[in-house]
Amino acid sequence: MTIRAVLTLAVSTLALNSAAASAQHEHGHDHGHDHDHPAGSVSLGAHVHGLAQLDVAADREGLLEAILMSAAYNLVGFERAPNNAEEAALVAEAHTALSGGALLAFNGEASCELVATNIEGGPSTEFAGEDHHHDDDHTHDHAHGHSDNGHSHGEADFVITWTYDCASPAQLDTIEAAGLLSAFPAIETLELTYFDGEVAAADTLDAGSTRLSWR
Repeated sequence: MTIRAVLTLAVSTLALNSAAASAQHEHGHDHGHDHDHPAGSVSLGAHVHGLAQLDVAADREGLLEAILMSAAYNLVGFERAPNNAEEAALVAEAHTALSGGALLAFNGEASCELVATNIEGGPSTEFAGEDHHHDDDHTHDHAHGHSDNGHSHGEADFVITWTYDCASPAQLDTIEAAGLLSAFPAIETLELTYFDGEVAAADTLDAGSTRLSWR
């Protein structure tokens, strides 16, 4: 099995475990909203405002992937197509912040460098104009996805994958999420898990506790 396959398997396992755990919080934190996700949209195991999942997996060759799964509300304040240019700009600003290297940090001894970012889901970064927001069979104010020409767009959830190259992976022992929680304060609770094939660690982070350490 390749290193990439091992890493993907680890991340997938952690994601499933985190989704199951976060489901336990749904009824207490969903703010009374019923969220129906259209087929084809990116969706968390439990769609909860204020809660996000961060699953981190690393291999011994220095490849590390961090996957953030969050309701769009936590990152941009709404879960539909932008109603105006200002809202589209908010989504674009979130994309810029999510693409930067300041949201997550690792202990310096590991020498981890961000090499790639992939953003899936969430509202569009473009405002389609007034003609797009006409009265029809669907209402964007309440929908979390819409279909144009048969293609479904997931607007309710974001999935962000950050890929890092760590020069000294054996030295990795700390993940710091202060940048993420500061940039997106609507994330009140961050369920963080880490796995590298040997070490597994997990914790629930918030504005007052932003770090996961092991060893």
